[in-house]
Amino acid sequence: MDYLIYFVEITEYIAFYFFSVFSLIAIFEGTKNVLNPKSPIKLLLSGITICVLLSGYNFFISYILNDLRITQPDQIAEITKLPNDWGKDLEPFNRTCKSKQLAKFYFKETGGYSKYFDLNGTLKVFSPTEADVENRVKHIKEKVKLEISIQDYHSSGWYWIFAGFIAAFFGWASTHNKHGKHFGFNS
Repeated sequence: MDYLIYFVEITEYIAFYFFSVFSLIAIFEGTKNVLNPKSPIKLLLSGITICVLLSGYNFFISYILNDLRITQPDQIAEITKLPNDWGKDLEPFNRTCKSKQLAKFYFKETGGYSKYFDLNGTLKVFSPTEADVENRVKHIKEKVKLEISIQDYHSSGWYWIFAGFIAAFFGWASTHNKHGKHFGFNS
């Protein structure tokens, strides 16, 4: 099964770079020959289309990942702030469990300590267990990975825009030679 996963990953990697290289070469060659009446503009358009699709894909993934971020700590603090009559209609056991879940959530997100209701109905400060601390560490690592992914996809979106312009510039610049000829005309 692992070999199948590796095969799929390698295939995706090769296909991605194949389309990447093709799009940049197509823009380069298409720009180089754009004013030649005999050359089809399809090459340039296909290269631009692929660059736009790659850029749009990266921006879209960045946008989706950005939505996965949880609310800010001050909003979490407001959510987990429990008034004295919170959950008064619940059974004491359920009230304790639910308020403790909120306190664990607050700790996992912010590292701060929140209060919860014990079985007697009094507010107590949440004291995290070793498992809660380990969950917080894992959560922080996941948040860092998410932030890095968001930044990578966002910068990759800009990369494809700039790479297309650079390929077009070099395609245009390659039509000039040192004798002053430009697009087959003497200047």
